[in-house]
Order: sequence, then C-alpha cells, then structure tokens
Amino acid sequence: MMLDWLLPPRCAGCGQVGTRWCQQCIEKCVLVGEGVCSLCGKRSQVPGDTHRCARKNHLHQAYAWGKYQEPLSRAIKRLKYSRDIGLGDALAQHLLQLVHRNQLEADVVVPVPLARKRQQERGYNQAVLLARSLAFALGMEFRPKAVVRVRETASQVGLSLEQRQMNVAGAFRAAPASVAGKAVLLVDDVLTTGATLDATAEALGQAGATRIDAVVVARA
Repeated sequence: MMLDWLLPPRCAGCGQVGTRWCQQCIEKCVLVGEGVCSLCGKRSQVPGDTHRCARKNHLHQAYAWGKYQEPLSRAIKRLKYSRDIGLGDALAQHLLQLVHRNQLEADVVVPVPLARKRQQERGYNQAVLLARSLAFALGMEFRPKAVVRVRETASQVGLSLEQRQMNVAGAFRAAPASVAGKAVLLVDDVLTTGATLDATAEALGQAGATRIDAVVVARA
C-alpha cells in the first residue's frame, strides 16, 4: 500500500518497523492449549468436542487463540484504541488457525456488535475488522448487520460474571433473514467470562441459527 510506503507500519507488540505484527512477537504469545474450554477454562473431555460449562450457555463451543497477556494484549489494545485498522488483517490470521485446527464449518461469519457510544468514539468496531478478514480468507458470507444492539450497556470491565450476564441480557437482536437455518461463526477480539458472546449467541438462536461457534483472538 502507498500509505505503508510513506509511513512504514510498526509492530504492535515491539515497535519493529516494516510489519504490523512481527513473527518474534507472535512466538512470544502464550497460547490457549488445545482441548481447553475457552468459556470456563477447564479441560474438555474430548479436544474440539462440545464442552458444557457448569453455567448455561447458548454457544456450541468457543475457541480462543492466545491468552490476554503481552505482547498480544498490547496488540489488541492498539487495534481497539489506536486506529491501527490494518492490524485486523494480521490478528485475523490467528482466528483462521482456530477454524482450521478445530475443523469448524459455518455458513456465515458474524461480528459481535459494539455499543453505539463506543463505536462512535472509535469510528469502527474491531470485531468487524477481524470478522471481515476471516470471512474473506474462508470464502464465507460476511454478515456485519446480522446482530444489532437494541439496548445500550455499561462497560463490562470490573463486573462479576453475574453482573456481566445481567448487563447484556436482552441487549441484542438478530435478523432471521440473515441467520435462520444457518450455522454461524461468531467473532470477537477478547473473551473474559463469555457473557457477551453468550447473549449474542442467544439472539442468534432465537432468530433461527442452527449452530453458533465463536472464535476470539484472546482469552482474558
């Protein structure tokens, strides 16, 4: 890109010139082990198979690539808060690895919608950037408006699991025309307790989605 030639990108992890996310930083990331449930952190009985947590959830399964530690956490913060839009393509490659590793099949790729106020402040939704790149790489349909927020929610930071669940309960609505009868691959940047993913998945299920799997870049 001409802009990259004029203003060479720097690695979001270490600042190295010439790349947005260098191989050295990728190798420093702490990965989530295979066969570990990303929703509860406990080991699944069968790697890649459905693992039901003690709490009810509407996802078939959720997969996280790495743990939310440096340098991965630094890269995600840069994507979210520093308008490094091109970093979405680089981090989406990790989601692609998750899809292939776990042999996930879906009909459509859907991003978790961002709260309206936060999207207005940032000018974009980082989950949309990740999901668009992933859908293109997989050759799947990209449905950025399949789920919308119908209620503004407070920030989830610092809330307990129960508080997070109450905060996002009923906050999403999915369009049956986009997801009815389809398997959905849900995309977000970070999974903490899974409350937001679960609420989004519930809306997709109510709209007729037959299966909802989720992939995220990091597990907090």
